[in-house]
Amino acid sequence: MKCPHCGLLSPESAQWCDCGYDFQTQTMGNERDPQTVQSSRAPNSAHVPALKGGANTIIAEGRFVKKRVQPMKKHGLYRGNGRLEVSEAGLTVVGKHVYSLGARWGLGLAIVFGCLILTAGAFAPGFLLIYPIVEYWWLKKEELQVPFSAITGIETSVPTELVAITFEGYPWCSPVVLKSTDFQAVADALRSGLASILIA
Repeated sequence: MKCPHCGLLSPESAQWCDCGYDFQTQTMGNERDPQTVQSSRAPNSAHVPALKGGANTIIAEGRFVKKRVQPMKKHGLYRGNGRLEVSEAGLTVVGKHVYSLGARWGLGLAIVFGCLILTAGAFAPGFLLIYPIVEYWWLKKEELQVPFSAITGIETSVPTELVAITFEGYPWCSPVVLKSTDFQAVADALRSGLASILIA
């Protein structure tokens, strides 16, 4: 449910909002102790900011990893340090991602033939030498703007602090998997944004 006083979203089982608004009496009280607020909610429920007017932007900085978060079927395509931002406009992804499969194969073959030519056929690097180059070193720096309407999936892994997001429109950028201490805040903000689209 949405707080009529501050706009924050709370689960249906919440008795009051963090700002002090009491959902049962529909009156303003004092701001609640975070421990008390948490205990009034259902386990694992989310309390996320309403993204409106550009006032609330959730930012998670961390490291993009090549991991798969169940039940998603693909590994993350971004690598290294970066960040995710969630605002009223949607999701912004800032970092570096792998090139298309064709481009990676092309570079790999160019490296092999280049080494063969330079060494007069004496040396050709194998797959194990080329793989790290095309997967972790030769990356494209790009900042993506993904509207909420293009997001197709959001998954989290609490033990590993991962958030995984799939979206349409960028075939060699999705999914994005970020390891960050703020992973849950981003996931909750994205779900809030998607819910606002459905309500609208």
